[in-house]
Amino acid sequence: NGFNSRQYGLGSELGYMVGGNVWVSGGYNLFGFRDKDLASEDYTTRGAYVRLRFKFDEKLLQGLKGKK
Repeated sequence: NGFNSRQYGLGSELGYMVGGNVWVSGGYNLFGFRDKDLASEDYTTRGAYVRLRFKFDEKLLQGLKGKK
């Protein structure tokens, strides 16, 4: 696709926070799109999907401070 092209998608997603840093969600795209620049982002294509996300930040590593 060129610089002047547009693609649209329509869908819905629900999620649940499993733990302090873990989020599970699922959704369905009524119609979606593909883009070679969005590598492995299959939740933009048509159909159902499940996504697992994990929050990783400096607070996660605070327990390792001072240990060698």
